[in-house]
Amino acid sequence: MTESQDTARAWLAEHLRIYITTDGAEGHVVDLRPMGGKERTTTLLLKTIGRRSGTSLVNPLIYGQVDGGYVVIASKGGARAHPP
Repeated sequence: MTESQDTARAWLAEHLRIYITTDGAEGHVVDLRPMGGKERTTTLLLKTIGRRSGTSLVNPLIYGQVDGGYVVIASKGGARAHPP
């Protein structure tokens, strides 16, 4: 794992910790400018349960409004390959 991947993972873990411990009072809106994003970026927490493993995962995802609807963005942190 590269240093930038370690940094991204650490940031993500801290963001998730803050979001959960404050019940969304903090972490819902984040400043993603250091990573090339927007200053006020809205995020949500998506909980999924693995179909085969049964493992519960919680991931913060970016969302916003477009044309009166909502769009949720899931990515692999800008990686060249798509998430599986």
